[in-house]
Parts: sequence; structure tokens; C-alpha cells
Amino acid sequence: MFHPIRLKMKDLALLTKFRVDVVVAMTGVFGYLFGKEGQPNWYRMTLLFFGGLLVTASAHVINQIIERHRDRKMSRTASRPLASGKMTVAAAAVYALVFSLPGLLMLYALPPLSAFVSAVSLIIYGFLYTPMKILTRLSIYMGPCPELCP
Repeated sequence: MFHPIRLKMKDLALLTKFRVDVVVAMTGVFGYLFGKEGQPNWYRMTLLFFGGLLVTASAHVINQIIERHRDRKMSRTASRPLASGKMTVAAAAVYALVFSLPGLLMLYALPPLSAFVSAVSLIIYGFLYTPMKILTRLSIYMGPCPELCP
């Protein structure tokens, strides 16, 4: 049986889609490494990884806040923390804020454009793509959603 703290961490990992977040953050690091001439700056690379990880996690939290009612209807997503009622929307919103602010600050310590592009990506994914995917079949190309697509 899980200890309550381990359950909360599991819910947080599900809420943020942690494994996906790590992959997204690593793509930023790989892009930095491929574009960098000379020795990499480990400090900047660390900021890039953790800043990207936090901003991506925030985007996934926003996505789950918006989709919680639809997630309840799909067997694949019904056990997510918001859909199952294990977590409140208010708590998730706090997580989204707590993740996005330090993440954007970390990225701002790189060229500030990094923070700007990440903030725009967060807004597009969370507030444009997420609500729009139930309105168009184009979301099928991003991932299967047979229960939701028109």
C-alpha cells in the first residue's frame, strides 16, 4: 500500500505528465548542445532543463484543468487527479502558477527570449490548443482521441 506522500507524488506526476515533461525539457537541452559551439555552459544547460521542465509541467496542469470534465468520460484519462476528484481545481491552479513562475524566471536568466518563447508556448498549448482540439479533427494528428473528436 502507498504512503500518503507517495500517493500525492504519484498524483502530481500524473497531473504534470512528468515523463513527457522530462522528454520535452531534454529536447531543449539537446537543441542547445547541437547549436552550441565549444564547451557547453553547464549552469545555463541546467537552467534550460529545469526551467523547461517547470513550464512544460505548468502547461500540462492547465490542460488537465480545462479537460477535467471530458477526462472523466474516457477510461484512459478517468483516473487523472482532477478527473477522479483526488485533487481540486484550486490546488491544480496553484501548482500551475508555482511551476510556471520559477520556470520562466530560470529561462529569463538565459537570453530573455527563451522565457518569452516559453510563455507564448504555454499560452498556446494551455489556452488555445487544449480548448480547440474538441472543435477540429486536426487534433487527431497530435494523438488519438476517438471519444472526443467530432
